[in-house]
Amino acid sequence: ERLLGMGFDAFISKPIDEDKFRALLDQQTFIFEDPSIDPNVINKDVAIDYELTLKLSANSESLAADMLKLLQQEIPQYQERLGDILNSNNLEQLEPIMHKIQGVTCYTGLPRLKHLLSVYEQEKQQASPALEAICQEIIDELERINKVLKQDMAESES
Repeated sequence: ERLLGMGFDAFISKPIDEDKFRALLDQQTFIFEDPSIDPNVINKDVAIDYELTLKLSANSESLAADMLKLLQQEIPQYQERLGDILNSNNLEQLEPIMHKIQGVTCYTGLPRLKHLLSVYEQEKQQASPALEAICQEIIDELERINKVLKQDMAESES
């Protein structure tokens, strides 16, 4: 009741029952049925799609700004962790960090990063030797996103 009173649409408590969890997710996926958020029509060359970020933030400008600010704070950690994993050639450690990065793309409009993560998933399924190359592309894309965020912050301050 407390969570619902705070504005949550739903919740599920531990221990999590998989069937209840899937049902809850099915109820909450309305945003992906919005044709204006069709992943097949978004520009995969754009680092940050601010309009999509706003939509994913329930049209709350402050929430969208907070999500992007949090992303900017976390990017160096993501890059460092991915770099460490690639340098140690310990690719079985990729899952936790990739899961975190994929989570970020659910709340922010990062079409190119989302695309690269999709490619990563395909390469992982096939145990492809190209896995390291796609990870490097993800690191590079994170850098590009960070530069765009820094530039946008500088422009908004002036």
